[in-house]
Amino acid sequence: PDSNGVRPSDDVAGQIVDAFDKKRTAQQNFQTGCVRFTLSLKSGLLYFIENGFVRLDAKEIAEFLLDNKDKLDKTQIGEVLGKEPDSAFVKDEGVEADQGGKGFFVRILHYYVDAMEFTDLLFDDAIRLFLSGFRLPGEAQKIDRIMEKFAEFYTRQNDDVFPSADTAFILAFSVIMLQTDLHNPSIKPEKRMTCEGFIRNNRGISVDGGDLPNEFLEGIFKRIQVKPFTLKEDDLARAKEGGADALEASSFFEAPGFFGTSAEERKKEKFRKEREEMMAASEQLFKKRPSKQSNANNAATAQLKESISPANVVKPMFDVTWGPLIGTLAQVLETSEDENSIALCLIAFVYSIRISAHSGMSLARDTFVNALAKFTTLGSIKEMKYKNIESIRTLLSIAIVDGDYLGESWGPVLQCVSQLGRLQLYASGLDSDDSFLSNGTSKGDADEPSAGFFRSPTQAEVTRGIEENNGRAILAAVNEILIDKVFSSTVNLSVTSMYHFIEQLIDVSMGEICGDSKRGLSDVTAASSSLQPAAQGAKTTASRSGHGDGGPRVFSMQRLVEVADYNMNIRPRLAWAKMWEMMGNHFATIGCQDNAMVSMYAIDALRQLSFKFLEKPELADFNFQRLFLRPFLDIMENPTSRDDIRELILRCVDNMIRSMSHNIRSGWKIFFSILTLSASDPSEKISTLGLAVLQRLLDE
Repeated sequence: PDSNGVRPSDDVAGQIVDAFDKKRTAQQNFQTGCVRFTLSLKSGLLYFIENGFVRLDAKEIAEFLLDNKDKLDKTQIGEVLGKEPDSAFVKDEGVEADQGGKGFFVRILHYYVDAMEFTDLLFDDAIRLFLSGFRLPGEAQKIDRIMEKFAEFYTRQNDDVFPSADTAFILAFSVIMLQTDLHNPSIKPEKRMTCEGFIRNNRGISVDGGDLPNEFLEGIFKRIQVKPFTLKEDDLARAKEGGADALEASSFFEAPGFFGTSAEERKKEKFRKEREEMMAASEQLFKKRPSKQSNANNAATAQLKESISPANVVKPMFDVTWGPLIGTLAQVLETSEDENSIALCLIAFVYSIRISAHSGMSLARDTFVNALAKFTTLGSIKEMKYKNIESIRTLLSIAIVDGDYLGESWGPVLQCVSQLGRLQLYASGLDSDDSFLSNGTSKGDADEPSAGFFRSPTQAEVTRGIEENNGRAILAAVNEILIDKVFSSTVNLSVTSMYHFIEQLIDVSMGEICGDSKRGLSDVTAASSSLQPAAQGAKTTASRSGHGDGGPRVFSMQRLVEVADYNMNIRPRLAWAKMWEMMGNHFATIGCQDNAMVSMYAIDALRQLSFKFLEKPELADFNFQRLFLRPFLDIMENPTSRDDIRELILRCVDNMIRSMSHNIRSGWKIFFSILTLSASDPSEKISTLGLAVLQRLLDE
């Protein structure tokens, strides 16, 4: 013992006990942190930081999540990795992204992926390794960001597998969908994807529309078919419960579970399942106590109720009745002026369109929508009545509420909206677009000599007077916000519905530019007229509508720009690429119009959207910028494009390079291709301008 009577062995034992206590405390704190992280990712991260497990540094947190992926909640890890690009961990301004400022969670994602090793791994094995550490979030935009970074890093480490990160990105999504399709128990075996279907779905995804080798895709299909992607906790759950039932119980194989859900959604799902279990238990109790007399009488009825869903009955019933129904509604709406009768008819239109749209009855849906569009009288020159304005309000309401199911029926809806825009201009005392977009030509009776001071009004003046009155009536009854909402609510449409919407809006825009924006509105009841002969008089009136607004209009093109702006940053990049392909081709076509004003408007729209798109950084080896900027090059390459339009494109390119050069990646290829074309342009002014842009770029 020392001078204090303490033996060395006692001191060592005390140190061991202290170390054990510290370790036990650290483990308890870590478990507490895990619980907090499961409940709230920010609260959990803050707890780990305050207790010294990790510093407030994006790289350290990424490594912490990767090292403890088997201990932390994998759904919450996925939420951390998928957070929005401008999300911050701390509220203070001016904080660096790596220390918790704006972009903090994106930095965590990048460090997380960069810490992994995919070299020489098969593509599906790399995805398997990557997804083993977290559960993909449910939002498409979050999945988009996560898989985009994965594709970029895999391509960088395996540059001989894919020609570009775009190809890896598209195939990664396809592989995830294949996993869900092959191993989701709710999909019937006969409806599962085949190897041939998987190869067919991935044709043309390589550079310049090339195909990946069939052997490569077939190998991916077979490996995923034999060995699905799983998470460790799901494997343990299946091993614990055993059998096929455990497979269905694993949330990994359910479509929502595979992509993950938010904490709030998980609570709702748990509540829903508990409620269903209670209802099922109550139902069993009632079934155990049937009366002896009712057993024989109600057996067939009970079996019928259990085997037939109401949804399966509605469609055949409506299929039989919708023809006579639309004839009756059209007759009443055409002849009646009673407000109650009109309201009942319009309600019937709403429900008929909803039933047919949700049941996939496209003919019935199109017929009802076309008939309702006809009753707006927006395709004819006649004074609007109460029922016509109510028809407009009903049509706009259907577009907002049931737009996801309208499909090709968006056409007449958007044509009506186009005419509403024109009438609103008239009501405001403004001229329509054609008054300043026309190439200096007048129309109608403007060139006719005056018939004297007391001359009769011309047909054009009468028409203008009627439409001004109609416009004022519409302004008073239809809120402009309702019209704007038709376009702003496109963010809620499914991808397929969005394709239909853009396709129909482009078609209406082309009609406007060609000077025939009422095309189809005056005879939209062609499909229903055979069902209601009594309504033929109204159709005759509408057909004498004096079509031809005259010159071009750009109302729908303006709305197309708004729709692109609304959806650009919320749609998955793959879905957006297809949407932009449709829009970009339209802008390129309009940019080559003979009308200089219309062409310049299309170029300006492209410029505005390009500036916004270039604000979003592009990872290495991707080509999204090149695809987005392609319409500029298409116009430059078109031999029918005007000299002043090509000059305007060069000035737009110069402007974008000056302002956005720090974010330009694959877009440089388009810009240099445009400058190359300018060098051989027949216009000396364009050649000189292109050379000046290139010289300034080289000097800087």
